[in-house]
Amino acid sequence: MGHFIQYNLTGTTATSCFNSIYSFHMGFFFFLSGCVAALSCSNNTWQRFPSFLKKKSIQLLLPFLVWGGYFQ
Repeated sequence: MGHFIQYNLTGTTATSCFNSIYSFHMGFFFFLSGCVAALSCSNNTWQRFPSFLKKKSIQLLLPFLVWGGYFQ
């Protein structure tokens, strides 16, 4: 909805709606991802957290850094 308003509507109502959506949308997505992650965790997840963090760092951060241009 925010992208539609941003590129297709003009005026003060559209600006107010756009600003209100963009004032909370990232925090809301972080909250939802935390809820989903918490639901998917089992009791022994925290014992395996260091290996989980290492695996996700390699899977997500390494490609981000390489293709993001930070090592180029």
